[in-house]
Amino acid sequence: MMTKPNFRPIAPLDADDAALERVNESLGVPTMVRPPAKAVLPPSRPVATPSRRQKKLTFRGPEPVIDVLKLDALTQKTTIRNLILIALRDKGYPVLDEDLLPGAGGSD
Repeated sequence: MMTKPNFRPIAPLDADDAALERVNESLGVPTMVRPPAKAVLPPSRPVATPSRRQKKLTFRGPEPVIDVLKLDALTQKTTIRNLILIALRDKGYPVLDEDLLPGAGGSD
């Protein structure tokens, strides 16, 4: 069985930071420079002010259908609500583009 070697602790250096910096500069030791911090802006998402009144509808469906809707919403990075509204629009129902914006459903 192999044992770990015993290491001796290194004594603290008797040089200050300025002296170490001078040695580093004379030897051409590269330094890492931290770039200035960029201002972090929150991602801008268009928020809809619904021009049409929204009503709540509760829907119950077969579990496999609901599972596929959830998976499609996840992979398309949208909501089940939007998937259903797009399907209704494709069938000829009067769904406007502004109805699909984040916030148009009241709780997005």
